[in-house]
Amino acid sequence: MSGQEATGSDGFNSLLLMLDSNREQAGIRYEELRQRLISYFRHRECLTPEDLADKTFTRVSGKLVEGEEIRNIGAFCFGVARMILKEHWTSLNKQPSSLTDLPAGQEPSCDPFRTEAEIEIERQKLERMEWCLDQLGDEDRQLLKDYSIGANREHLARVLGTTLKNVRVKVHRLREKLKKCVEACSRDPNAYEI
Repeated sequence: MSGQEATGSDGFNSLLLMLDSNREQAGIRYEELRQRLISYFRHRECLTPEDLADKTFTRVSGKLVEGEEIRNIGAFCFGVARMILKEHWTSLNKQPSSLTDLPAGQEPSCDPFRTEAEIEIERQKLERMEWCLDQLGDEDRQLLKDYSIGANREHLARVLGTTLKNVRVKVHRLREKLKKCVEACSRDPNAYEI
């Protein structure tokens, strides 16, 4: 076993021990926490929520091996998950911003197990989403982008001259508008305008 594997194994064992001193109960709690993390990433529309949940546990295990003192393992895991989500969105922002920016022949998904039909459905969905986003005003589009990448909500409220609650309501309404637009466009691309 290599040093890195031993460290990973030590970290994982430390993580299980933090969850429960009984190994069987720790396994159950681990799976429950993993499902909650997957749900967290899925609700934020990440394409690979399972991978991001596993990355969270890997990072937490590494912190335990480094000697990080953790009082509440669940809260710590979700704190790490928030950082991983920000990293994930930041990495996506460094990728091509639209389908037309993709290099020739590159598909929007890198999953080698996806069929051509699934890739085409995803491409069409992305085109509809881009069209719907283009229908929004610049300020609304920027707000959605900033909010989605985890920008400081209080700062957004100050910039917009409103309350934090109003920012959340506005983002919720904009997302609902986008959702309706994308659904309408999937039925008839010319049927809907925001």
